[in-house]
Amino acid sequence: MIKRILLIWPYYVKKITDKNVASYKFITPRFPLGIAYCAAHLEKNGYDVQILDCFAQNPEETVQGDTVRAGMTDDEIIDYIHDFDPHLVGVSQMFSYLEPVCKSIFKLVKKIDPKITTVWGGTHPTVEAESCVNDNNVDYIIMGEGEAPILELIKRINNNESVQGMPSLAYVNEFGLPYISNDRLWIDDLDNHVVPDRSKFDLTKYQKVDEHYQGKKTFNMVTSRGCPFACTFCSAP
Repeated sequence: MIKRILLIWPYYVKKITDKNVASYKFITPRFPLGIAYCAAHLEKNGYDVQILDCFAQNPEETVQGDTVRAGMTDDEIIDYIHDFDPHLVGVSQMFSYLEPVCKSIFKLVKKIDPKITTVWGGTHPTVEAESCVNDNNVDYIIMGEGEAPILELIKRINNNESVQGMPSLAYVNEFGLPYISNDRLWIDDLDNHVVPDRSKFDLTKYQKVDEHYQGKKTFNMVTSRGCPFACTFCSAP
């Protein structure tokens, strides 16, 4: 029975040339709106949800050769998971270069407890579902908007119902064959949808003054969803 849910925003790892190591700077933490919306939607339906932003929680940079890691250590992530003891762990990934990071987190989760249900969401697994679905440490991939499908997935699991044919879902079935849905579950009425749950965050971690914004504190929000265009340069048209 899935009751406790942990939603994770990954830490950052990048390889850079030796001469740039000393001067390389990661982006400042940005509030993870996607998982904040999912958390609010799940809590509205009675689930206990925690959010772990592995980058904002500990943005300290560690340099190892030509690799820089910014965010929590593996031990810190493991301790957090042990303390909360989730039944489901979801990881959201926007950028493709973070695929190894997300896979590493899923590997940690399954090492802690193979019975924890693992879910991969975000832009990258949505557009690269065919290459992501076969990871042995990932139980399900949610494509597109996450709120409706993650709730539907949990309800089906808790009710021992089949997930076969479920929209917005990709997984490997009992025969070892990948299933990737072409249909999507959308939020029909955004006017009455939940607002992102900001209560689970230390908001001061997301208000760092950024030189790109002329020294002003910034905070992100969305006022609409989707795009009517199909630009060839867009990663998610």
